[in-house]
Amino acid sequence: MIATGAVLAAVAAWGAAQRQAGRRDAAAESASDALQNAEARHEIEDAVRRTGGAAERLRDGWSRD
Repeated sequence: MIATGAVLAAVAAWGAAQRQAGRRDAAAESASDALQNAEARHEIEDAVRRTGGAAERLRDGWSRD
């Protein structure tokens, strides 16, 4: 009976460690995704600034019509 309890406790502890490791991995992946999204957003914003901005592009498009 004691041995069964010890085995169950070990399995529960192992499961808890696996869940905690999974949470750490998910947090790291989320942080990595957020960083990549921020970099992409900055690249897009820089590209818009280099081309003169959205309002200027619209004015140019309207003036060509």
